[in-house]
Amino acid sequence: MGPFAARVPCAIFATAGVLLTFYLARRVFRSSEHGFAAGTALLTSYNYLWWGRRARLDLEFAFFFSLALVFFYLGTGREKRAIKAFLYAGFWIAVGFAFMEKGAIAFAALAIIVPYVILLRRRGESSSLSLPLFAAAFPLVAVPVLPWVIPLMNHPEFNTYWEILKKTTIMSRHEGIFYYLPQLAAKWMPSTPFLALGIWGAFRHRESFSRWRGLDFVLIWAISFFVLLHFSSTKSHRYLLSIAVPLALLTQWGVLLGSERWPRIFRSGVIWYDRVLLIAASGCLFFPLFAAHYYGDKVLSFVLPASVLGVVLICARRYLPPAGGVTKIFISFAVLMLAVELGDVTRNRRTSPYFDTVKILKREGLDADSVAFYKCGRGIHAGVAFYLGKFSRASENWDELIADDRTRGIVLPEKEWKKISGSGKKIPEGKTLPLRKKCLLFLKVPSFPSRKDI
Repeated sequence: MGPFAARVPCAIFATAGVLLTFYLARRVFRSSEHGFAAGTALLTSYNYLWWGRRARLDLEFAFFFSLALVFFYLGTGREKRAIKAFLYAGFWIAVGFAFMEKGAIAFAALAIIVPYVILLRRRGESSSLSLPLFAAAFPLVAVPVLPWVIPLMNHPEFNTYWEILKKTTIMSRHEGIFYYLPQLAAKWMPSTPFLALGIWGAFRHRESFSRWRGLDFVLIWAISFFVLLHFSSTKSHRYLLSIAVPLALLTQWGVLLGSERWPRIFRSGVIWYDRVLLIAASGCLFFPLFAAHYYGDKVLSFVLPASVLGVVLICARRYLPPAGGVTKIFISFAVLMLAVELGDVTRNRRTSPYFDTVKILKREGLDADSVAFYKCGRGIHAGVAFYLGKFSRASENWDELIADDRTRGIVLPEKEWKKISGSGKKIPEGKTLPLRKKCLLFLKVPSFPSRKDI
């Protein structure tokens, strides 16, 4: 599997999360324009835009976790028992899928539901909940789990796998108690000012806030899970993705509050914010070209993608719904981010030792099938595979690699080559080429024509 294929599932679920946000925001604010603005706020937030294009499980978990809570919220507002049962069933099935992604943390959805149920009871609206029906649907959580768990447990090597898993440390990042506050502010840019206004307005302007049915649920969702994260043994800003949907709605509520309560001041602030980001985004469109020139890469190869970003910036500002002017801010920030990342590509090409190794391999006419790794670390093996699009053979048996006719080149650490040279092991005629990361390439056939020679 290549890097593109590995990222496709995350991109699909990121898109699905944006559509889910649009649906929920349109239902809460009773406006497609506000729903579009909330979805745009989610899509262009730093954290979401970054992880939506990475091969990690966090966005898949965030989608199913959010989908489960949306199912529950929709179920509480239905009168027909059949529809309510269907939505509650959807909640438990989505929790099951979230469990498949990240484990027991999927049941944290219940910690969000409990305070919302208490709120409805205090309002005298608990009769619409049908909690026995909700509890009766619980066995459906096993629907996505059992088809995977049963074959796994019956696998002949399951016990070995289980022992390895128990000894594996997935993550050990321990941060301070206030880790998430600055992370939330930084990772929700450029919508952080509107989110802060929305959260403040939720407590300061209760009448306006309660006018939008459903905002109380998203506020409980965001606060409950945010507080819950502080009690986890490991911390990462990726975990904030699970409250990205409610944060998008609270952001849009902040925009509505500002435009209604302080129209002149708010509009003036939005205009200046938009101008600053527009200037920054426009300038960053040239960054990939300067970076390519500085690192000696082909400048023309970056002209087309930079031009596409420029066209997107112009068309988005001209044709997208204004929604208080904030969508222009969101799009400008996204273009800025993508332009900087595009310029970073040429820097990575220049500085990556793995990319340099791949260039040498290709220059010598080698590919993933004709090169092997001998006692190399996982880092260089995986790094080279990233650029080749496929893992090459790896072995700790030197004689086996030498005897294999398919292997025409062997990557190994310099210290291992010294051991082999002084041990009397069989070494066929060949030549060595130095690589970065204190490794070298041994070519079994020195007369093999390189692509450069051809």
